Amino acid sequence: MPSSRLLLLAILLLAGAPASAQRAPAPVAEASIGLLVLLKAPDAEALRVGFQNDAPGRAGLTRRGAAEAGAVVLTGVLHLVTSEIGARRAFIPAAALGWGGYVALRARAEPGFLGDLGLTRRNLGPAFRDATLAAVGSAAAMAAIGAAQGSLHLNAHAVPLAAMYPAWGLVQQTLVQGMVARNLSEAEGLLGSPYVVVPVTAALFGMVHLPNVRLAAGTTALGLVFTPLYLKHRNLWPLGLYHGVLGVLFYFWVLDKDPWTYLEH
Repeated sequence: MPSSRLLLLAILLLAGAPASAQRAPAPVAEASIGLLVLLKAPDAEALRVGFQNDAPGRAGLTRRGAAEAGAVVLTGVLHLVTSEIGARRAFIPAAALGWGGYVALRARAEPGFLGDLGLTRRNLGPAFRDATLAAVGSAAAMAAIGAAQGSLHLNAHAVPLAAMYPAWGLVQQTLVQGMVARNLSEAEGLLGSPYVVVPVTAALFGMVHLPNVRLAAGTTALGLVFTPLYLKHRNLWPLGLYHGVLGVLFYFWVLDKDPWTYLEH
């Protein structure tokens, strides 16, 4: 593995160290506890007890919040590793199913969890309005770059990609915004300030896309735009949709690459 990848993995692991220091169970462990409780006593109250882990931790984060953020960092590390060894096609559905199961169990245990996370219709209209304005501006900027470098083109793969990629975009936004930005914003003190939450969330999002500097820069910029929108509206649906659409356009127009080739490896 190239030294740049090793350095990036070390940075991401260190970023997740505070969560590990909490000695709190990771979301996967929490989901396992909840699943065992569900099998023994499938009532909402039993599940709620199985997931109860909101005791205060260090740095103003709850233990569960620190565990969720740390698990997202670990997911990012695994994404880098699987990309390096050519196992991306196996990792993406596994990550989506794993985190989807965690969210489903939390939602059953805590009726208000999906609303807190941003996966309901709450504030959907204003969220779509603001996200659309941001997406149109981003697309215009990418079109200008594509026109300048002679890569303003699409092919037949753009249609299936635009149909599929928003689903993966929603997973990514759920992790980045719902599990990192949300938990940081609910922390006490300076850590919960938007002046910390926004750049930290955006930086983590961008780092996962290294060593491709242009892709990392683009996703960091996307994080700087989308994180304030999430903190304002707390709705993930438009962010996931536009994440997918803008991602496809970024590959074609800015990177001058067909992202379909990445699905074939």
